[in-house]
Amino acid sequence: YHVRETERGFLSQFEAIVGGRREAAIPVVDVDDIPLEADYHETDEDEVLEEFHYLRRRTTYMLWDLRESDWQRAGIHPYRGRVTLLELTREMYQHDLEHLWQVRRMVEALTSPAR
Repeated sequence: YHVRETERGFLSQFEAIVGGRREAAIPVVDVDDIPLEADYHETDEDEVLEEFHYLRRRTTYMLWDLRESDWQRAGIHPYRGRVTLLELTREMYQHDLEHLWQVRRMVEALTSPAR
């Protein structure tokens, strides 16, 4: 749920910069937001995963289509000020790596023999 919502937020930031006017306002994405169980309790996991896949594909295609000069295009974040596509992309992938590391630790904890 959290990763899908974060992906939706990053995509909206990218779209605002790529498709908007020069240095357009971009929405806030709280990558540290931890949803409450009530936020996703009734959510279908397959639907969430499918939507995340769709959003990530859109994000990926948008970034693949950028020219080298486009990476310095920027939007204005309400708290951070001017932020480039390159900075936002790095933040998105850092967020992904943090969650992949969490999953790796959980899998290792579940599969390692008891000590």
